[in-house]
Amino acid sequence: MSKKVEFFVLTFASKNSENNKNGNYYKGDFKNFFEKLEENFLKTKEEKSKILYRKIGDKSITISRFLRNDDNYFLIPFGKLKDGKTFKMEDDTFKELDTELFEVSSMVFNITNNVAIITKNRMGPSYITIEEYLNTFIPDNYNYNIKIVPLLENTDLSYKLDNAEYVKNVDIELEINDAIKAYYMDNSKSGKGYINSFVKSSIDKMQSQKIHLVFGFRYGKKEDTLDINCVRQIIDDLQINPEIVKQIKATCVNSKGDRQIGLLNENNILVEHTFYIKDNFLASEYLLNNCEQAFEGEIRRYRKQLGEIKAAEEANKNIIPDYLDELCLNWDFKNYYKND
Repeated sequence: MSKKVEFFVLTFASKNSENNKNGNYYKGDFKNFFEKLEENFLKTKEEKSKILYRKIGDKSITISRFLRNDDNYFLIPFGKLKDGKTFKMEDDTFKELDTELFEVSSMVFNITNNVAIITKNRMGPSYITIEEYLNTFIPDNYNYNIKIVPLLENTDLSYKLDNAEYVKNVDIELEINDAIKAYYMDNSKSGKGYINSFVKSSIDKMQSQKIHLVFGFRYGKKEDTLDINCVRQIIDDLQINPEIVKQIKATCVNSKGDRQIGLLNENNILVEHTFYIKDNFLASEYLLNNCEQAFEGEIRRYRKQLGEIKAAEEANKNIIPDYLDELCLNWDFKNYYKND
């Protein structure tokens, strides 16, 4: 498990795929859904286990008790049962553990806008597995399924430069192989622009195989900026031979004062947030008590996409029932996957 969380929005989509071709979303009552799910912890141990353990694909998935700190947020730990036997060392001998062990991904859900953060843990349940697990509680006669939509940020470099008020720095990483070296040595076009002249000289004189250049400010003022047209020209010049470019990253500030990262040839990335803590994992209590740091710190990055989803929900607000009367508690694994 890492110190990062990724951002998603929970919504509903029609079970009829024909109705979802235009990205139709429907606003459901997730507070009602999760509270009904949480009620199962009041049952006996045997009843809880039978209801909350669900086989998703070939993995057993379950949840543990919710954590809350106020009326706006609650945390749900999703666990994936580890395969095989586990052991402990006792008196210099491995002894089998008679207990279940889980890989856990925790989700903090914001009741106000249905946005969730999920811990980034490649061993724990993915957001797709979590979505499928939650949908096993949707009754057959309910015409909508839960949809967990990744919140993405447009990081296209050209887009960021077009909307930039200031460019604070540009980070250029270049890699040189034999074909690129021959191109720069033999092709007259390879010398176009001072950046390519520099690259050509580095290859010819220094025999360099890797070049890393950073343009920017050490102690810049708020209004300090690199010349945006010049930055564009550097990128255009390097694109004469795009194979040389490992990555170009620019830190831009838009007219609203938001600091944004632009990346070459990467149009969208999943919005994430890093918690700078000493531990190598995010404890549930810490994540719940500090979740506002993530929600408030990154909202500018996903606000546009969230607005589009909310607009679609508003357009369909009179179609979907307000809430579920009951959850599907007697789940049949074979029947659920019969059409797969």
